[in-house]
Amino acid sequence: MNDEKFKEFVDSYQDAEGMNPISAALSLWTIAKSVPVNAIKSALVALLIYFGSLIGCYFIGLPWWMVLIVIFGGLIGLIFLLLTGFVKFISGSVISSVAELLSGLISPLDDMYDLYKENKGGDLTRTQFFKKAIREIIFPRVSDALSLLPMKNWLNKSVGTMTNFLAEENMDDLSYDDVKGNVLKRMIAHINRAANRSKRFLGRPFYIALSVYAGCFGALICWHFYQSVW
Repeated sequence: MNDEKFKEFVDSYQDAEGMNPISAALSLWTIAKSVPVNAIKSALVALLIYFGSLIGCYFIGLPWWMVLIVIFGGLIGLIFLLLTGFVKFISGSVISSVAELLSGLISPLDDMYDLYKENKGGDLTRTQFFKKAIREIIFPRVSDALSLLPMKNWLNKSVGTMTNFLAEENMDDLSYDDVKGNVLKRMIAHINRAANRSKRFLGRPFYIALSVYAGCFGALICWHFYQSVW
């Protein structure tokens, strides 16, 4: 079965209720509400870190010129924390939502595979069928749904990161006892692992920015105490 016929088969499949499970799931799938919530979350985290450092200056008793460095230098750090925090929280929310969507579709895909194997004589294994459906059917539709949101290109890149991790990871190396020998459970565990890996990868810029901010602030405090002693 070539790619075009594969897509036709998946698109034309209907469950016991006469509905296509992928279309039905995507019609209920929403991510727009989480965008402003996570934008506010990233702003609150960045502001908390910034004003926390200013309060720390007051209690430590830094001289005025050091406070000015923290105020104006911290504003630059605040911008980076805002931007990278926005990427971390929003992409994490999108990926978690996609992982939940995929996990909910595993059982319908399993039913599809039985029909595919019985009537179509396909040569794909169950795992290959799942991955092909996710990569060629579900993710493009998720991408279409994300195109209605602001920052659609960046959000699609985030989902693309998860797609790559799903394609790269070997499902057979999962060592969990409760999923061993069960393809459906193993696939769900595989999706969750790829989602977690994607979130860690996309969260790196925020943690780097946070480390640099904390390192600069810590160096300034160490310099202050060094000057005080000597």
